[in-house]
Amino acid sequence: MLLIVAGSKPHPQLRGCLSFIRIPANDGNNSVWFATADIKGGKFKAQFHQLEYDYKIAKKLMIENKLPISYAETLETGIWDNCEILPNEETKKQGEKILL
Repeated sequence: MLLIVAGSKPHPQLRGCLSFIRIPANDGNNSVWFATADIKGGKFKAQFHQLEYDYKIAKKLMIENKLPISYAETLETGIWDNCEILPNEETKKQGEKILL
């Protein structure tokens, strides 16, 4: 998930995990999610966005560049091939649509 913070000064208590937009959210949808954040008047506001992209081209390029086929398949199916790093409760939700 990508966190973009806009504002003139960083807030001393604001923490975020900065990352790249990578793979679908394991919900059976081939789009990806990102968040934007803003601080105005001392108030923090975050908003989540769903991003549609040409997953077919991305998958093709991954295969052509000999990247793991399991990740390439995830771009198309929206389902992770491996959930071993996830807590059991989250693994049970595999394939459930995310509604924000």
